[in-house]
Amino acid sequence: MTVVKDKFVEYGREPDFRDAAAAVRRSAGDNAGPLLQRLAAITFKPEAVVGRRIPNALAFMRRHGFRPVAYRRIRLDQRRARALWRFQWNVATTDRLAVADLLMPACDSLWVAFWDETTPLAIPGTVRFRSLKGPAYPSVRKEGQLRYELGGTNRMMTFIHAADEPIDLIRELGTLFAPEIRPTLARDLSVGEGVDATENLQRCLSALHTDVPSQDLDIDAVMCRLDTLITHRLAHAPSSELHAVRATLMRARDGQALNWAALQREFGQAELDLPLWDRIQIGAQYIRHDRENAVCTIDEDGRSGWLSGRGTVLPLQQARPLEVNEPDAPAKIVGVTVVDVAAGRLQPGMTLHLKDGRLTPDGWGKNSGSSAGSERLVIDGSDHFLCPGLYDGHVHHQSEDDALYLANGVTHVRNMWGGEHSLARAASNHAAAWGPRLVTTSPVIDGPADSQASTWPGVVTCQSKGDGVSAATKLADAGYHILKIYGNLSRAMMTEVCQVAEERNLLVVGHCPGSLTFEEAAGLGLSCIEHLENVERGHLLPEYALSLGSLGRRSRQLGPAQTAVEALRLRNNGIDWAALDRMADELASAGTAVCPTLSVYRMMFQDPEAALRDPALKYLARHRIQQWHPRHDFRLRDLVPVWPEIVALSRQRLENYMEIVALLHSRGVQIIAGTDAPNPYLVPGFSLHQELSLLVQAGLSPLDALRCATTVPAERFGLGPTRRGSGASRGFLLVDANPMQSLRTLRTPRGLVVNGDYLGQHALTELLDDRTRVSAEVSQ
Repeated sequence: MTVVKDKFVEYGREPDFRDAAAAVRRSAGDNAGPLLQRLAAITFKPEAVVGRRIPNALAFMRRHGFRPVAYRRIRLDQRRARALWRFQWNVATTDRLAVADLLMPACDSLWVAFWDETTPLAIPGTVRFRSLKGPAYPSVRKEGQLRYELGGTNRMMTFIHAADEPIDLIRELGTLFAPEIRPTLARDLSVGEGVDATENLQRCLSALHTDVPSQDLDIDAVMCRLDTLITHRLAHAPSSELHAVRATLMRARDGQALNWAALQREFGQAELDLPLWDRIQIGAQYIRHDRENAVCTIDEDGRSGWLSGRGTVLPLQQARPLEVNEPDAPAKIVGVTVVDVAAGRLQPGMTLHLKDGRLTPDGWGKNSGSSAGSERLVIDGSDHFLCPGLYDGHVHHQSEDDALYLANGVTHVRNMWGGEHSLARAASNHAAAWGPRLVTTSPVIDGPADSQASTWPGVVTCQSKGDGVSAATKLADAGYHILKIYGNLSRAMMTEVCQVAEERNLLVVGHCPGSLTFEEAAGLGLSCIEHLENVERGHLLPEYALSLGSLGRRSRQLGPAQTAVEALRLRNNGIDWAALDRMADELASAGTAVCPTLSVYRMMFQDPEAALRDPALKYLARHRIQQWHPRHDFRLRDLVPVWPEIVALSRQRLENYMEIVALLHSRGVQIIAGTDAPNPYLVPGFSLHQELSLLVQAGLSPLDALRCATTVPAERFGLGPTRRGSGASRGFLLVDANPMQSLRTLRTPRGLVVNGDYLGQHALTELLDDRTRVSAEVSQ
């Protein structure tokens, strides 16, 4: 782990280091050493966050063969910062420590672990990155080094901190993260070989940028602003204190070391209250950083030792699967009542055989009997029911939510915004990872953006003739079997997409384009309509349709908030139910399904204080919940002045939508249960139970609602590639009561079979407990 003797001695004296090392050993076992040699880690410091340098750094890492596998937001408070750099900061001046105390906790930082994909590995990933990152001193950085690309004019604001050897990575786990989170993070690292966290990392980074305003990190601009301010103040009120500040800064510019404590006093006497980042930049640029004749406690980074062959690179063994502690895996479940959801009947007294944690096809149809003595564990299922695992038909999947899905009995999800990572996950379904099986759509295909709400990253935009063919063909060639369209797509472009889909035997799903009615979209080939917004188009009474059309001409006068209120009121009150009857028949005739996502209308549009009372929110980090407030969501912030009216009108809209769902279902239109998690206040896994409850409130029977979350999406979208025969692809829940009579029993499964593995109640509880610990740590 190191070629530096001092590190071995000094780190070994730290309890947090020993605890972190033990966590890695427990997770990775004998593979811990080779695993750590494959990893590198970067802490993106506050200046990288406010200066928006992280996207360029991530692109740099990808170009050089480093794949992100884990990440965490952290706050470098004084304790963490001084512990992290204590073997170097023993030489720091008091001025350097004072400025660091301003810089490090100025905002959240971002810690990212990377997998070194180099083959064969000649030196550890940490050591290889040590050569790539560049020195702290700007004057000696070279082109091609990360710090050179990121810029910077002083040795304090260097944008990144990185582990120099594998042993430093262990120490960072102990120094930066609380004991409760270290085991989870160690498990994330132990499966890093098969993980690409890029997609979720980008979401985390986007949230971080939303929470933290950007800053122009330009010391020349800072000094120019300060000069202008002082000149202006002197012109109106001559002051010896202001002259003293100007003289101090002039000496600093001429190369004389700045006395930071003295400058702070002069600022106070001159009543100059500079913004935080201006003060940080001045201090970092002009102070003396090191005490004279002082030497760092540990001054060797080890790179030369590794390059000279003093260190040993260990071979990486086959990665071990992520483990959830369950005392015993069952050999069979006997006497259980199997719920045949498709047929709507029960099959009592059945025996389910499990072999190596996988379902065996010959296990079905055998009557229960006494167990063989050689089998490890037999579960008496005589008082239990076995039903299909739940399928959330509309999510935006993030790997960090996998535990929440499983703990709620969700064994399959349809990811509605695909990318390279989700496509790879769907192809392999991560046989060694605990998580629901994944079916994914393509990235969104849309027309030109007509509003801020439609400018999502990663959208494939169609603007002219032939773009629909090109986009659909490219995504089909990439391996996507389901194409997703969005609301700005024109009729012509949608026709092109659907024609390619028909030729390539693909499904087209998505939002009904704003220029089309539901039945028009179905006629063009839309297989499943996501959400119910725009359902009113073509289905409003004439006078209301006319008023809605004229509203656009008055929108500038009314403003965005009042325009939204009026539009929602007209849509709510003007529904032509006879027209909707005809629409339902046409959708059924076309074979088009609808995924209404009632829960997103219920949860997203509510009073934020009421939303925060949901006990399931304890499983999510605070920063994630905070960004859901309407004033932080760019789609909703214009509506904040009229939010109470929006909430009231949204309740009325939800009631209309539930009636529409009942109408569609009665006419034979397939309904898909989906939630749109994790949109505001939709907690993954838990939100599917809310959706099922709303479907029952809409008039569906518990059995019909259960089909919407099991057999219907499975038949329409599939279960994903199988691992070993047809049985291995399915998920099952062991529950206490008959779910065809009451869906409440699904909320607390006794056991679960997913990806060929069995998780008992102990394991499912542990998943939730672990999420509680992680969310508490991330929220600190």
